Amino acid sequence: MAADPVDVEKVLTRWLRDRCGVRTCTELPAAFEKALPLVQVGAVGGPAARFTSAPRVDVDVYAATYEAARTLTLAITRELALLRGPAEPGALVSEVRVDSGPAARPYGNPAVRRCGVSVTVRLHPASYGA
Repeated sequence: MAADPVDVEKVLTRWLRDRCGVRTCTELPAAFEKALPLVQVGAVGGPAARFTSAPRVDVDVYAATYEAARTLTLAITRELALLRGPAEPGALVSEVRVDSGPAARPYGNPAVRRCGVSVTVRLHPASYGA
């Protein structure tokens, strides 16, 4: 029986929360600008095979200032470069590649600044690698 596909958004939101001590989400909550910074993780595509996937993921940082958003985005990018091996829930990560480095991203609320990075995460179910 084939293993279930790995949810890269769950893997990265948990890992970033635990590793970087940041509040993470996959969808922006209402009135999120009252509790910044916030890190949003969203899969945007990428190849998937039976046992291994390599989704492309956008990681967006929302903060009160551009400097705060950029500083946190740079720190997250450095940490993602270290992500290898077992990750919860039920994944093994073999590679994280930065596709588009940290950069300002437009956002319509003048009280919030957004900065982000795009990465490709090569991973597979932990049961496959066991």
